[in-house]
Amino acid sequence: MRIVSLTAGAAGMYCGSCLRDRSLVTALRAAGHDALLVPLYTPLRTDDSEADLAEDEIFYGGINVYLQQRLPWLRYLPATLDGWLNRSSILRRLVREPGTMTPQVTGAMTLSMLAGEEGRQRKELRRLVEWLQTRPEGSPEVVLLSNFLIGGCLPALRQAFPHARLFVTLQGDDLFLDSLLRKDRVRVLTQWRRLAPSVDRFVVYSRAYRDAMADLLGLSPERFAIIPLGVPVPPRHEKPAGGDQPLVIGYLARICPHKGLHLLVHAFLKVRQIAGLEACRLRIAGWLGKEDRAYWEDLQATIRAAGATDHVRYEGVVDAGEKRRFFEGVDVFSVPSVYPESKGLSVVEAMAAGCACVQPAHGIFPELLQDGACGRLIEAGSVDALVEAVLALLQQAAERETLGMRAREHIESHHRVDQMVDGLLALTETSVAVETRA
Repeated sequence: MRIVSLTAGAAGMYCGSCLRDRSLVTALRAAGHDALLVPLYTPLRTDDSEADLAEDEIFYGGINVYLQQRLPWLRYLPATLDGWLNRSSILRRLVREPGTMTPQVTGAMTLSMLAGEEGRQRKELRRLVEWLQTRPEGSPEVVLLSNFLIGGCLPALRQAFPHARLFVTLQGDDLFLDSLLRKDRVRVLTQWRRLAPSVDRFVVYSRAYRDAMADLLGLSPERFAIIPLGVPVPPRHEKPAGGDQPLVIGYLARICPHKGLHLLVHAFLKVRQIAGLEACRLRIAGWLGKEDRAYWEDLQATIRAAGATDHVRYEGVVDAGEKRRFFEGVDVFSVPSVYPESKGLSVVEAMAAGCACVQPAHGIFPELLQDGACGRLIEAGSVDALVEAVLALLQQAAERETLGMRAREHIESHHRVDQMVDGLLALTETSVAVETRA
């Protein structure tokens, strides 16, 4: 089967959708399918040696998209004059991390992209369609979009490939929507509802997110397919028994307010006040962008004021090997997101590594942690609840081991990469109505 994954890059940042799509395409190829990983906006950054899996061609190159939005006359230039701006080498050099734009600019560009042939980036759309039409392997049978924000291409793809199945993965699209100005939010939502009939099925990772997006888009839940996120399951790692090593709390996610690192820092400082836990450590890893550096500096100041600098280590961005070693050194893991997560990739990875996890009881986490059978669920946004749950696990080695074992078994049973592939392939064999709910 010829499958094309159109994946929006995030410049120099590791992003969960890029990692998921890379794993999916790798597994599809291993199963004998003709699968392409096609980057949009910027080259994809992945966390292991499969980084060269993506096609060299970049479509909707971030620089061209921005310039054609701000200087609309550029859309009339021949592609031979500005096509060089879509080269991977150029984009890697000039776009090293996600750009920061005003909400006004972000909203206008999003609406233009969603307008497709009526938008200012129509030259980029035509270039993508033409490239797919001229592939020597033949036309795609399945096209998978990594989010709905790039959905402006759907009508053109439907016209060019009338027999292809078009799927859109929804994974945080609502969070982006909430970041827009109110007037733009309404217009983007209107555009999404206009484009929805072009989608054969929306792919989500949980029932909670299916229900939330069905309500937001005004669609029947039957238009959504739940395909659990699949991750590689590492070899079992047995922590050495006994010893005087300090207990470690771990966090691996983007360093930003949405992910709730501030909650974990404050909880950690309270845990250290408990007799016998003064030596415990907090290990932090993840992407830190320019717009969040002030946030991180404030957290560092809080840590210094508490005299805990030597007990907190920020390890930056970690690749696949470093990530495995990170999880092996963690006793309790938590990413206490303040918003309902749609994906929770690092939590899935931590569970696969056998970590005992503490997560807020919203979004995907109640389903992922099996309502508390595979980890501890707490009130979202509560530092006290986080302290109580983390403290209990740090003080009970047997409970940590039991939850870690259950977590790993759950991932092995329901969240393997091959199961994610099977879910997608099964989806290609079904048909659903495209009528929206009144």
